[in-house]
Amino acid sequence: GKFQVTIFDLGGGRRIRAIWKNYYAEAHGVVFVVDSSDAARVPETRDAIAEVLRHPRVAGKPVLVLANKQDREGALAEADIIESLALEKLVNENKCLCQIVSAGEQQEREEAEREGREVQGEGPGGDLAMTPVVTSPFQPIGSVIAE
Repeated sequence: GKFQVTIFDLGGGRRIRAIWKNYYAEAHGVVFVVDSSDAARVPETRDAIAEVLRHPRVAGKPVLVLANKQDREGALAEADIIESLALEKLVNENKCLCQIVSAGEQQEREEAEREGREVQGEGPGGDLAMTPVVTSPFQPIGSVIAE
């Protein structure tokens, strides 16, 4: 069957975060991009993701944490990101399905999929489909229709 995925890039700046809640009700999941190379912002990132996951309109929805900039020297490793953001605690408290993926790992998954190889750690049905469907003044950054 067909499905459509629409993704909105809302930005992570402090001033724009106030509008995030306007997208929660119609979202089917959340993609949270973390700058792996900026350890100084980990406390701010932890607070932001905690606020999102605790919101009643997000709790229980799947979450993909994308660890960006893994290629930079000194970037936090996957385990460090999980620990420093207290992801296990947050997703368990809020009953969210969660997957953390480095950008490089995502590329590897896409290549394996194109070549017809099975991807280690992928569950039945493949990756989580994140589909926020929202009327918005923002234009989507991408839209995918698959059969």
